[in-house]
Amino acid sequence: MVTRRRTPALAFLLLLGGVSCHEEFTPKADFQEQVVVYAIAKVSLSPSLRGYVGTVSAVVMNSFDVEGVNPAGATTDPSIRGATVRLSGRWGTDTLREKRKPGVDSVTGKGPRWCYTRSSFPGVPGDTISLTVDLLDGRRLTARTQISPHREPTTFPDFRGVGVRTPSDPYFYGTSWIFDWDAAPGDQDLFFPSLYLIYEHLEDSGYVGYSRQVPLMMVDRGGTMVPEFPGSTTISRVEYAFSAMDATMRAISDGDPEKGRYRIIGFQWQFSEFDFPLSRYYASVNGYLDAYSVRLDQTVFSNISGGIGVFGSTYGYSYDYAIDPRYAEEFGYTTP
Repeated sequence: MVTRRRTPALAFLLLLGGVSCHEEFTPKADFQEQVVVYAIAKVSLSPSLRGYVGTVSAVVMNSFDVEGVNPAGATTDPSIRGATVRLSGRWGTDTLREKRKPGVDSVTGKGPRWCYTRSSFPGVPGDTISLTVDLLDGRRLTARTQISPHREPTTFPDFRGVGVRTPSDPYFYGTSWIFDWDAAPGDQDLFFPSLYLIYEHLEDSGYVGYSRQVPLMMVDRGGTMVPEFPGSTTISRVEYAFSAMDATMRAISDGDPEKGRYRIIGFQWQFSEFDFPLSRYYASVNGYLDAYSVRLDQTVFSNISGGIGVFGSTYGYSYDYAIDPRYAEEFGYTTP
């Protein structure tokens, strides 16, 4: 479970007061020029292709300093061009192609920047993959990571073959749709689970498809029921309250009296996982603190040999659950 540390307001003010009394506080460390590599390999299970699809993208750049603390103050492009970037695994070695990265850079706010990509590589869950970056001046940076395994969920109730509906017997079925998946003891990978209601609405041009995320529960805040959605977690279990599923079913046609123009397809479970390096980097950047705390001693995770940065991977898949027609009919909807 991801834990949270909270700094009491008084103690935090005293801490800042102590810093200001003894020395000037600055959020910037002494600048040291280094080569920075950020690379992510993404692997997904494609139902349409009946196999795995892998893509990889890497940014290679020099560290840079700016006046003040805003990275957008950078006046030059820190990208390193002409590097040879290779991805290796059980299938062999692929060389990434240098190209312009569309949009603006998330760090400097400028762009487009240069990056190294490959639109496909044959990686599968469980594969160990290596990254090698050779610069024109002879320097080499390396890193290695392992794609997370496939984790098939078990559910209760098990709606496969019968269609999803919220049961009327809480003593036997409970009050939530539970998803469980295997994880090794001490596993620190981050999981990102989500559940969507898939439906269609009859419009002038015909049926148009939509999706709506299902919250874990509806929470009463000041007399208003608001949805609570899952985020990143290290817990290999998630529960969706049946009442939240019912609320989602009602919400798609809220204010529309023509319920029969809505056609329910089913529910879709979407799951992705960060491997260990990417999970540690995500935690070191985002932290386990609340939005009102400030970290003074957090080190950003790096697994790049010869420089700094991160090479990690993500794995994701989706699974479709059909709807029980009787459940859709309860709300006045139809089914295919």
